[in-house]
Amino acid sequence: MNEQETSRPAASNPSQQSTKSKPFRVLLIGAGIVCVCLGVLGIFLPIMPTTVFLLLAATCFIRSSDRLYGWLISHRVLGTYIKAAQGKSGMPLKAKVTMLAVLWITILYSTFFVARRIWLQAILLAIAAGVSAFILTRKTLKPNELSRNTSENETPQTAGDGKRI
Repeated sequence: MNEQETSRPAASNPSQQSTKSKPFRVLLIGAGIVCVCLGVLGIFLPIMPTTVFLLLAATCFIRSSDRLYGWLISHRVLGTYIKAAQGKSGMPLKAKVTMLAVLWITILYSTFFVARRIWLQAILLAIAAGVSAFILTRKTLKPNELSRNTSENETPQTAGDGKRI
């Protein structure tokens, strides 16, 4: 046995054992980076699902790179999406209404003025329906719950000098 095998406990989950392979780890890291990029695009483009891509990135990183996983979870902006999804805290009503309005405006525009193929139009409408169902099934936060959930989900992080990051 080499030093790497003795310093790390044996994986109890068979899917975790495959991450010991260097090519597979590199593939997962690459996929995670692509998912982070798509998640960041989703912050600015309403038709891109931010949280889904960031959760996929976290899944890739947790199996391939502790450092990248830690960076993603503790990131000031990106980490909040993951923590909200993990904590199942919910969404404010204003955010739900805004997301649904922008989603349907952009999807309907794309469906009727951009996409010329009927199968592509069907896919766009199916995606919009799925994202809408996801948004509508999330708990709706009241204004007083919003501030309480934000403080519960935040974990204080400090730099080496003791200052809060």
